[in-house]
Amino acid sequence: MAAPLRKSGLARVGTMAHGLIMSRDTIDGIVGAITADIMVEDIMAVITVEGITAADIMVADITTKSPDRLQIFLCRHGETEWTLTGQHTSFSDVSLTENGRKQAIMLGKRLQGIAFHKVIVSPMLRAQETCQLAGFDHRKIIEPSAMEWNYGEYEGITTPQIWEKHARWNIFDDGAPGGESPDEVAERADHLLKSFVHESGNILIFSHGHFSRVFAARWLGLNAEDGKLFSLSVASVSILAMEHDQRVIKLWNETAKT
Repeated sequence: MAAPLRKSGLARVGTMAHGLIMSRDTIDGIVGAITADIMVEDIMAVITVEGITAADIMVADITTKSPDRLQIFLCRHGETEWTLTGQHTSFSDVSLTENGRKQAIMLGKRLQGIAFHKVIVSPMLRAQETCQLAGFDHRKIIEPSAMEWNYGEYEGITTPQIWEKHARWNIFDDGAPGGESPDEVAERADHLLKSFVHESGNILIFSHGHFSRVFAARWLGLNAEDGKLFSLSVASVSILAMEHDQRVIKLWNETAKT
């Protein structure tokens, strides 16, 4: 993420093709232009205002422009000891690290000012702690469908350890022995998506890495296996939205530094 500018009252807006210098007074115009039809990829990580990052502007300002249309804010939980070591974590109820707790607080700050009419949370401790520290615990609806992919026999071990037994194993292609297949996770994602069919406005979900990637794939009408195309960091926020009659990814894997 680009560092904030000095106290000059200016913001730099760039695209892959060019860059412009604009005064702070024109930021509202910038946001309006972005909302209009400029591709997210063109402006990601290049808007900086004194003390404000590109992600801050996009999440806090842009995403609330169409409350009459469904927008799903998909948040992965904060850091745990097992995300640091790369151990697969599904039904093991590990808690956030101290840094993970800071990440959850920062995530909450980035979601401030957005009106959510529903807050969905996985029953696992790491997701619930993230929800609580982000400031949404009082509104949460615990939803088992939002739990992480069940890793079965691979719970608590890393991908390199799995490769020693099953060369080039990939959860999205092969599933987990004793756990869930890609189709079973897709079925859970579809169940949750169907519950939003007649919804409008902003829905907030606190969930997990692999499940969220399948959820995004299913939102787009892709197979569960295509979730492997989406990288997702801890304490990230992504936005699934509608553009006309097309389901799109409006924002993906944005994180804030602690």
